[in-house]
Amino acid sequence: MPELTLAAEPRRRALARLAASWQAAMRPSVLLEARRNRLLYTSWPIVILASLPFSAAIAYAAGYPVSQGPAAALLTWVAAGLPLTAALFGAVAGAGLRGPAAEAEAALPVSPREQAFSALGGAGAALAVTSLLVLAMTFLSGSDGRSVLAAVATLGNPHDITGRAAFAAAAVLGLFWILTVSFTAAFAASHAVLGAAAGVFGAAAALLPVAAGLLLRFNHGIPAGFIVTALLASGLGAAGAAASLAFCAPRAARGVRVRWTGWAAAALLPLCGALLSWPALFTARDRVLADSMPVSSFPDKPSGWSSPTGDLRESRGGRLTRLTDAGELTLIAGETPSLADLLWGKRLGFVGRVLRDSTQRIWAYVIPPDARPRELWQGDGKGPMKLYMMMPAGAHLELRDGKAFLNLMPYVVESTELYPLDPAKPPIIKGQSAIIP
Repeated sequence: MPELTLAAEPRRRALARLAASWQAAMRPSVLLEARRNRLLYTSWPIVILASLPFSAAIAYAAGYPVSQGPAAALLTWVAAGLPLTAALFGAVAGAGLRGPAAEAEAALPVSPREQAFSALGGAGAALAVTSLLVLAMTFLSGSDGRSVLAAVATLGNPHDITGRAAFAAAAVLGLFWILTVSFTAAFAASHAVLGAAAGVFGAAAALLPVAAGLLLRFNHGIPAGFIVTALLASGLGAAGAAASLAFCAPRAARGVRVRWTGWAAAALLPLCGALLSWPALFTARDRVLADSMPVSSFPDKPSGWSSPTGDLRESRGGRLTRLTDAGELTLIAGETPSLADLLWGKRLGFVGRVLRDSTQRIWAYVIPPDARPRELWQGDGKGPMKLYMMMPAGAHLELRDGKAFLNLMPYVVESTELYPLDPAKPPIIKGQSAIIP
């Protein structure tokens, strides 16, 4: 028995050495690659913390509560700082694998692809820790930071669990996309600045439509169908970025000559998600513009008779339409808001009041988004309405005994400033000028 034990010992040692070498080859050292850039990974949170007293001083100098300064700074870090951090970490980690470091580590039993993904994993772990730190500080910064963070995280609807989960998934996939693209570009070009620029500018093409679509949902409540498309686009983009790194890593490390078509395919792989996200964004915009609501009816003053307006609908920008058997007829075109207006919640023109007189003529006024006077329109409802006049300040459109009036004293019970509206000619009002278009 002892002889058999001694005879089996060399075999056990050989198997142990084989297992150790297999583990070294199959399990790349993420910690080893993370130590390479430990100065950046550990000092960056210190930079974030150092920005808080500076922002508090700015808030104090501007006359705002001191607590709003750090909260605003942390929200800026969440919205813009974390994507820039992903680009920075990825670019520095990717460029760090080239040059003298690559020659010194050439003897390690790790392939260039495994080494690249190990460095990417180290950068991703550092980015995750930094992101959690920023989110935790934002949540603890006070009610301002918590309320804004909660509103963004829930897309404006705390009961929308689907939207909340979609936003979190899209944010994580977007940060991974920026990190991977910056890493791959810096690794292939041996230049950190080029890698960071590729991540930042590439994100404008690949991630901007996803972020814009989620912002449309936040501001205007677009259907949940866009969330599915956003997640698919983000997932395809992240998978394409990882596939691009898997293609570029061994070829760039060994100096293999690759045709321009190969590099072009590697550059376009991370952008494959944009083929879904951009058309989906414009479809969501069209849905927002086409969204309409029934126009409120206003009663006749003496009789209480309600003006029948059930077939009239209002859309964003002061657009008024009428539902007919042949489809939707545009009565007032209004001003079509741009995509930027919808994204940033710009104040838009809207229909103030609509009523029908006893002859079924439609009267409506539109309140513009700026300081221009209100526009009074009229028409028979069978075609586009015509601009009738510019309404005086403070005037109301009213219906009395089935007739349309302009009331310059709407808050007086027995108003003496009532002007009947004749479709053929606008009224002449004392003391008013330049009110007829």
